[in-house]
Amino acid sequence: MIRTLAFLGLFGILLHAQTPTGIYATFEVQAVQDASLTLPIAGVVKALYAEVGDHKKKGEILLELRNEEQKERVAMAKAELEMTRQQYLFSKAQFERYERSQSVIEKNTFERIAFEYKSKEEELKRAQKSLAYANEILDQTILRAPFEGIIAQKSVEVGDGISANSTKAFRLISPKRKLLLLLDSKHLGRIALGDSFVYSLDGVNYNQSAPLIKIYPTVDPKTRKAQAEALIEGLEPGIFGDGHIKGR
Repeated sequence: MIRTLAFLGLFGILLHAQTPTGIYATFEVQAVQDASLTLPIAGVVKALYAEVGDHKKKGEILLELRNEEQKERVAMAKAELEMTRQQYLFSKAQFERYERSQSVIEKNTFERIAFEYKSKEEELKRAQKSLAYANEILDQTILRAPFEGIIAQKSVEVGDGISANSTKAFRLISPKRKLLLLLDSKHLGRIALGDSFVYSLDGVNYNQSAPLIKIYPTVDPKTRKAQAEALIEGLEPGIFGDGHIKGR
């Protein structure tokens, strides 16, 4: 009996020695950026350029809707803009020529030329806006990666119809990871940005650490838990664990 108690006491001392002092917190691994991607316009999927597991850079095309009509409108708007620009340049040159000779021409003639020049200038502005709008609509048929990341989920195939702002085509997660910590709110005043969160994935060996990068100023009124974040590398989203914050 005495040996058993001695062994348990020694085990408790050793276990305590392995456990870091600090403020206890649980955590969940999350991606720093995690987004479900949709398009602002309805349509039918024409082409896919991404699969689950693909690493995409910011701005890379992931999906394209059928957009032949939109492309035709852009081509027509470009042609209209070019024609309007040429008319504007001709009218501008004519106005400048008459302006230099204003003293020897009739006032009504000069005013007519000036009016035509201003009209062409307004037409040019409208043509520029029309092209910009056509390009904007065309761009809405193309889904691009909003940040660098990995395709974690694909929910559409070629030929599928999608709804505006509701059909989730892809889930994109950034390669950077963070720990979302939950701790007793009474300890908020004892932690600060830069403090180390020492954690373990097996519950015994506390040999990993990560710096705190964010402390939430609010507290969950139901659980009385506060939240903080620590930056890490290498762990997959969805993993849970616990550890201790070495606060002040």
